[in-house]
Amino acid sequence: MGSTERPATGAPQQQRCLLMAESTLHDKNLLFFTSACPPVAEIVRDPETELTLPVFDDAGNVIDIDVGQGRLYGRPASECAAEQVTAYRCPRLTVQPKA
Repeated sequence: MGSTERPATGAPQQQRCLLMAESTLHDKNLLFFTSACPPVAEIVRDPETELTLPVFDDAGNVIDIDVGQGRLYGRPASECAAEQVTAYRCPRLTVQPKA
């Protein structure tokens, strides 16, 4: 099988696994989306299609991602990351076994 050929959705698992081992991330994503969500596969098929764009602050730092319909975070991503770290570090609830 050449590098541009794709196994059919019903191809034997061994054939699909071999292709996955030899493929780029783009190829792997395309193979997945072809069977899982064909409309997305049509978008992914062209690796030059820009689906997202970085959003920069005045200093030139990337602070968000424009996903076409809006922004991923809607505020500086560093604020979201700080909140996630704080939430992770909060004490966890523990369950004590009955005595």
